[in-house]
Amino acid sequence: MRLAVATSLLALAACTTEGVAKLPPADRLYYPTGVAFVGADAGAGEGTLVVANSNFDNRYSYGSLVSLDLNAVGLPPFPGASDAGVQQIDGLGLGGHPGEMVLTDAFAGPQIGTFALPAGGTRLFIPTRGQGNYVHVVDLDLPGASRRLTCFQGGADPQDCTVGALGLTYNEAHGIAKPRAPEPIGVTVDAPSHQVFVTHRMPATSPLGTFDNPESYLVRLDALSPAISDDSFLSIGQGGADAVTVDGRFAFIVGYAARTLAAPPLLRYLDTAAPATVYGAALETSFHAAEGRDITTSTDGSRLYILGRVPAALIVASVSGLAAGTPNVIAVHGILLQLDPNRILRLSRPGRGDLFAITSSQANVVSFYDEEVGDLVAEVGSIGKQPYGLAADVRPGGGARIYVSLFGDGQLAVIDLPDLNKPEEARLVARVGLNQSCLIDGSGCP
Repeated sequence: MRLAVATSLLALAACTTEGVAKLPPADRLYYPTGVAFVGADAGAGEGTLVVANSNFDNRYSYGSLVSLDLNAVGLPPFPGASDAGVQQIDGLGLGGHPGEMVLTDAFAGPQIGTFALPAGGTRLFIPTRGQGNYVHVVDLDLPGASRRLTCFQGGADPQDCTVGALGLTYNEAHGIAKPRAPEPIGVTVDAPSHQVFVTHRMPATSPLGTFDNPESYLVRLDALSPAISDDSFLSIGQGGADAVTVDGRFAFIVGYAARTLAAPPLLRYLDTAAPATVYGAALETSFHAAEGRDITTSTDGSRLYILGRVPAALIVASVSGLAAGTPNVIAVHGILLQLDPNRILRLSRPGRGDLFAITSSQANVVSFYDEEVGDLVAEVGSIGKQPYGLAADVRPGGGARIYVSLFGDGQLAVIDLPDLNKPEEARLVARVGLNQSCLIDGSGCP
C-alpha cells in the first residue's frame, strides 16, 4: 500500500500549464542515482541515507530527494551473517512525514555533495540536468532522527526545491550566451575552504543556438552562502566535464566531449586560488581513454584514481608538487574494469593504503581495488540492475556498510565489508525498496 505523501507535497498537485502535476511516488525509489550517508547524532542509531531519484524517463513532473532513517528500514545487524542470504526489504521506512521527501528537477546527477554546517545538520548539493540546469541546495536536519529535508532557497513551499533553485544557465533567459553551464553533473565539496565545485557536460556556445565557440566551466559556490553570479564560473576550456576532486588548492577535472566538439584532455587541473590558467596533464601520452567518468584522490594525496571509459579502466596517476604549487601528474598504470564503470568511492584504512569501491553499471558488479596490492582484489556480482551511486558508513571497528543505488531496479543494494583489511569478505546482505519494473513496463503496481 502506498504511503501518504506529506501535506505540503500534495498541495503541489495543482493545475500547471501542462495539466495536473504528477508527483513522484512516495513509497519507492525511481531511477535512483546519487546517494549520501550522513552519520547519526547521539541516540539516532544507524544514521540517514539520502537518495536522489532522477525521474530518468520524465514519467513524473519532478525528480525527488528522500531521506531514509536507517533505523526504520529493517536492515540486518552489521555485519550481516555470511549464511543468511540476501534479505529483501520492500519498505523504505518512510512514514509520510513532512520533509522526508522534497521535489527536484529531473535527471539528478550521480553525486550528492555534503557539507557539515557549523550549527549542526548537513547541507546537500545536488546537480540536475533537467530543463532548469539546477544545483539544488537542501538542508538536512538531524534533531534525533527527524531527518527533515528543507530547500535552502525557500519559496512558497519549502518542499518544492524547483522554486528559487540555483540555475546554471540563468543568463540564457536574457539572451546572454556566456557564462552558462548546461547539464551540470558532478559535484565535490572542499570542507576546509567551504567551497563547492560543480562540473557540467555540455559546453556553452556562442551565439546561443549554435555550436560555435564552445567553452566549459567549473562552477564554484560558497557552501555557507550559496549563490550564482558570473564570478562563479571558472573557465576550463572547450570540453565538458563529468567529475572533479579537490586536494588543497588544486581542482582535478576529468572530461567529457560532445561528438561535434574537440575532445578535451582526459585530465585538467587548475589552482583554485589563481584559476586563470588551466593545465592539461597529458595523460593521453601514456594511457588513452575516451572519457573520464569519475575521479578521487588517495588519502595522502599522492595518487589520483580515474575511471576511464572505452576502454573501461581504472587509471592510477601519481601526483607531486602540490605543496610547491606546481603539480606534476604521471600515469602509473591502468587496470581493466568490467563494462561501464561509473563511480569510485575511497575507503580509508588508517595506517594502510586505501581501498576503493567501483560500480560497473552494465556488468552489474561492485569491484574493490586495493592500493597496497595495486590490483582488483574482490568483486560482488549479481548485485542488481545497473549499480550506480555509492555511499559508505565506515564503522569504528574497521568495517563498512556500503550503499549502492540500483538505477535499473529502483532499489538500493547493501554490501557489508566486516573488515576493510579483508575485502574478499565483502558480501551482499540486502536489497531495499520495491522494484520499479511495474511502473516501467505498465503492468501496474500493487
